[in-house]
Amino acid sequence: MAVLGNLDVTDGLMTPFLSIGIASYNYASYLERAFEAITRQTFRDFEVVYLDDASTDDSVKIINRIIDQHPDMRIRLICNNENKGIFESKSRLIRECRGEYIMLCDADDWMADGCLDALVKAVKSDKSDRAVCEVIDIDDMGKQLQIQHLPEEPSRWLWNINHGCIYKRSIFIENDIKIQYEPDDVNLIVEFSKYSDKVSWIHRPLYYWYVHMDSTGRNIKEEDKEDTILKFEAMIRYIDTVYKSRDNEQDKNQLELLAMKLYYLYLFHTMREYGIKEKYRGYKKAKKIMEDCFPGYYKSRVIIGMSKALRSYAYNIIRISTRLERMKLFEVAYMGYHLISKVHYFDQ
Repeated sequence: MAVLGNLDVTDGLMTPFLSIGIASYNYASYLERAFEAITRQTFRDFEVVYLDDASTDDSVKIINRIIDQHPDMRIRLICNNENKGIFESKSRLIRECRGEYIMLCDADDWMADGCLDALVKAVKSDKSDRAVCEVIDIDDMGKQLQIQHLPEEPSRWLWNINHGCIYKRSIFIENDIKIQYEPDDVNLIVEFSKYSDKVSWIHRPLYYWYVHMDSTGRNIKEEDKEDTILKFEAMIRYIDTVYKSRDNEQDKNQLELLAMKLYYLYLFHTMREYGIKEKYRGYKKAKKIMEDCFPGYYKSRVIIGMSKALRSYAYNIIRISTRLERMKLFEVAYMGYHLISKVHYFDQ
């Protein structure tokens, strides 16, 4: 296989059932583990499309070595001439894939044995457009932080983890779906869900999500904090636009609930390492955005009856936090959370 700038020369034209797409930047140290897990999969009708976003480490060298070692894996290497970032790279990756279904993976994550077989069997059996499995969070030291179990009655709008999923590729192509907002997982899944409600849910943990405890999502640089609230606002306004475009009342209720989920995720997770004063200011800004897009959100009744559609952590955070906001006690409780979060890992 030869690679020229943004062009790739591939071996063979046979269309696989599944494309495993990996967009990566400077993750050379994780590639052997990710690809070794792929080699153990019993389902074999796949290609791997690896997009390198102008890495400055040995990523390309390692991928070329893996290609030479595993010609049966049908690995295609695509290289950006310059760093394009996650939005453009993943959007391009979707269009470079040729499979009927695609699975988007991060280079530092890996699949459990039997992952592909379970996902593919599900979409074939159910004739669904998307299949989702449960995810195991692993930290830098190899410690299992949690299993992200699917709720009893999952919602296509409310399960916003892109890991451990396969999607029917034609839905992305026919509707020109591109990633434009952060979190990119949420944006991708909401866009896909606008055009499909056929999802298979696999209540088994089959994918390992590597959680960087020192990642930018946890330790945001001072100069990036204003940008973070702008990204939050852009996402909430995007959800509001989708909400207003739907006629189905259940869709609207679940999209409002999604906005509430993202709001509290921003307060409790994104701002986890902020100081007390920063948390207070961030809360005031985020609350104003929510009130602008979803007036009276904390008085909304959309949470009622949704305990089976959300993971227990998300459900309880929304239920308790909205109650505290109605009682005007949220700020005090939020400062208490600030202290506890310093010594305890909280779920997302």
